Amino acid sequence: MPILTGGAVALAGADGVLDPARAGSSPRMVALDGETPAQAMARMQDRAAHGLRLRKLLGGAAGRSLTGTVPVTTAIERRADAGDCGTVAAPTPYDPAQGVAPCDQL
Repeated sequence: MPILTGGAVALAGADGVLDPARAGSSPRMVALDGETPAQAMARMQDRAAHGLRLRKLLGGAAGRSLTGTVPVTTAIERRADAGDCGTVAAPTPYDPAQGVAPCDQL
């Protein structure tokens, strides 16, 4: 709900309460230097739309990545050195507890 106050348009909540937290806590639309009222309105609408998009994105991200897609997982295989630093064994799943040798391939 827009309210004209102090030469600016303040945006009150649906309950119509202006500055519920403290003086100046409601967002206000003020034209910047060289900005027309129409440009100020467009700027505020862009900011509000951006905030709503962020709220929607973050609200849907619970338990998932911020993009809402399944997280990427990586499987690491270890090809252990076969003894001469030029030959390796067949790949096996990498276990950090086993460590690696200087000529192993991951």
